[in-house]
Amino acid sequence: MGTHGRGAFVTDITPLQELTPEILSRDFFLFTPEAKGRRVESGWGNFRLFGWRQVTTPNEPNGAMLDIYQGRPGDQTLNLTISDGSGTKVRALEVAGGQGLHRVVWDLRDEERRPVEPGDYTVRLVVGDLMQSQVLTVKPPVVLPRG
Repeated sequence: MGTHGRGAFVTDITPLQELTPEILSRDFFLFTPEAKGRRVESGWGNFRLFGWRQVTTPNEPNGAMLDIYQGRPGDQTLNLTISDGSGTKVRALEVAGGQGLHRVVWDLRDEERRPVEPGDYTVRLVVGDLMQSQVLTVKPPVVLPRG
């Protein structure tokens, strides 16, 4: 989206592209997550922290964005459980509910805050007695160069 030649705003609209009238008729829906790898910045030192730099904007969150649609009014808590390929739970996340679209970022770490290994993970949305799951592929870490 442009801002009259003074800047640009870049965002992921994949959930909006996936949104259909059928999804809008549901009580809850977990969108297909994009495969992600953790971002690791390798630029440490005083020049990086205090030296001359181009004007920059913040990066997108460092992790996998999990998008949920809630069609039912109410403030029910949305529970996400992330399991590895063997079915072992690696992380649980909660999202405050409310009608509309919600996004939570999983930092690609387990409950003990260690980075998870690359591979396929199952993300399960549980709301009351309703459950839906999607597969999320965790890619190897992306190491950003010094700069």
